[in-house]
Amino acid sequence: MTAQGKSIHWARSASDGLRAECNASNRLLETAERLFASAKAGAPRHRVELYVRATIRVRVRREVPDVTILDTGRDEGLAVRTQDEHGRVRFAAASGTEPASVRVALGGATTGPGIGIALPWQTGAWAIQADRSASGSPPGSEDLERWLREFAPAGSPAWVESGRTVETLVADGGLLAIRTRDRVWAVATVDWAGEERARIVAGRTLDHLDPAGLAPFRHPGASPIEVRDAPRHLPWIAEPAERAMRAP
Repeated sequence: MTAQGKSIHWARSASDGLRAECNASNRLLETAERLFASAKAGAPRHRVELYVRATIRVRVRREVPDVTILDTGRDEGLAVRTQDEHGRVRFAAASGTEPASVRVALGGATTGPGIGIALPWQTGAWAIQADRSASGSPPGSEDLERWLREFAPAGSPAWVESGRTVETLVADGGLLAIRTRDRVWAVATVDWAGEERARIVAGRTLDHLDPAGLAPFRHPGASPIEVRDAPRHLPWIAEPAERAMRAP
């Protein structure tokens, strides 16, 4: 039970583990380097470029007024691009970030006719080129629960989710790059002119979510969704659609 007497069904250790993993994005780059060495060994006559991506998410949802549930998830995959001695380029992808995933992708990227056109091949000096999210640590389960309790319409089904995507690129020629991107979004069922409608707000951080986007709307005849020109730190927010439809 929480301080407010609401049941919380989750393993906080699992959420904390995901949060720590989000913050240790260099681990994925280390994994990519190992997988790249394996790909090079499997295609010694080819130039090789390896892309590895992982997304981790944490969602806190409220299905009935007194029960809050934690969902966590992770998905990952990789892609291989090769160029043979004749300049022909091939590409293949696979799910997972295991050596077996590399073998599957490499098999597709070293067979078949390929593309005989010039494509850019980025180089580097084996120094990490990083483009990291400016939002710092992603919110944990406690942060999401607090936001849901304070800002989601009371008594309605709702959820709020945070996610971090980490992308890495390792290639012949010394390229070693990493990029992280965060996003947070929330959905709630609200009264929309007498009907129950789902509403959504989204942003880079919890502070960028506008709770007004989840407020009930009691004017009949309006459409349920609009992409409006919200403050610049907000990617978008759902609102009535007439104004957006009239915009040039």
